Amino acid sequence: YPDGHADHFHILGEWDQQPEKHIISSSTRMAKALVGKKQGDRVMVPAEDGVEVECLLQAIEELPAEIKEWAK
Repeated sequence: YPDGHADHFHILGEWDQQPEKHIISSSTRMAKALVGKKQGDRVMVPAEDGVEVECLLQAIEELPAEIKEWAK
């Protein structure tokens, strides 16, 4: 983010959501902003105040084992 902080998300199905595990639904504005992007892209994403900010997409990774297990 422009202020230097980083965040991470696990994007799952439309009905999946678990904020404390950083799991977001594929239908959220954040997930939709990331569709088709790749590592190193600059992406306009929704911020907490409702406006969009430009961020650097640092990594796209496979789901960790604990998230895969949660999704079963």
